[in-house]
Amino acid sequence: MDTVLGELWGGCRVSAAVAETLARAQALAARQGRAHVTTGHVLDALLCVAEDPASHAGVALRARGRQPGELGRERLWGTDGPVVVRSRAAEPPPPDAAVHEVLRGLGSWTAVTGDRRATTLHLLAALSRSTAAEGVFLREAGLSSDAVLAAGARCRGDVRGADAAFAVGPRSEGDGTVLSVPAAPQPGDLATRTTGRRSASVSRLMSGQLPESGRMNTRLGVVRVRSWVLGHTAHGLITLLTVLLLVDEGMEKGDWVFLACVPLVSLQLSLVPWAFWVAARTVGLWLTPAPLSWLVFGASLIEVLVVRDELWMKRVDLGRPELPLRYFRLSYWRELRSMVEARLVGDDES
Repeated sequence: MDTVLGELWGGCRVSAAVAETLARAQALAARQGRAHVTTGHVLDALLCVAEDPASHAGVALRARGRQPGELGRERLWGTDGPVVVRSRAAEPPPPDAAVHEVLRGLGSWTAVTGDRRATTLHLLAALSRSTAAEGVFLREAGLSSDAVLAAGARCRGDVRGADAAFAVGPRSEGDGTVLSVPAAPQPGDLATRTTGRRSASVSRLMSGQLPESGRMNTRLGVVRVRSWVLGHTAHGLITLLTVLLLVDEGMEKGDWVFLACVPLVSLQLSLVPWAFWVAARTVGLWLTPAPLSWLVFGASLIEVLVVRDELWMKRVDLGRPELPLRYFRLSYWRELRSMVEARLVGDDES
């Protein structure tokens, strides 16, 4: 049975397992005489609830090779000093600022997985992204937010009950969009305002690469979109600088240096098989003289990070956590072939 938390606790709709986790955390803080519920209390309570086989967080942890009980003992061993016991308050302790921030952002995590209420998996992912000590502990244990969601997506078929994330159902759309591709204008309409039709073609090709729904319109979605924009910009600038330096180097040492520009510019990771891309970039690194090879390596690394963000956003956009990387390649070339066929037969309206 779902529960709607009060505004003090974030105001989000949560599963019964999450409500039990917060109740345990509050009880633990009260027994210790603490004035507030901390992220440490929430994590301890969550690991206890995760022992239940019906808990999605517990299933995800075990899928990552971590037992909730063992993880809890590791955290206690790493605690610096004993807990200071304060005088017991008459009222149950409220959440502190860090816990309130974690709970207030649960809505962003449910938008990522397409759920209408937060589960223990969302709570674990939100804690792992926290700047508190518990978030650092989870990340050092190999349980980053992306790792938690990836494990939860792979084992979602093993979770039964109301605490299952990635619930099958219609996608919920946001009230607006953070990043979207505008609808392609009709070629006839373009002909009245411009001499070419490139904008319509680019819009059609990019629709398969970038998110189009409002599901990225969350705090977490904005963070990932900003990361993608910065990475995409950095990749373009570094690639341009590398090509210019290679051209300058080629004019002095020989035409063979120009061959290093081919895999750097023409081959994109999202549009060719990854094995072919890795092989081409390896050849490009071999052809590139030092120290320019470091720029080629840096551009390749940034491109991997950019494509990772693109895949993350498209998985959220389509509500398909298992979406493979080859989706971009197949979608792009399918759309390009359709456009070419339409132009050859003279059907510009398709």
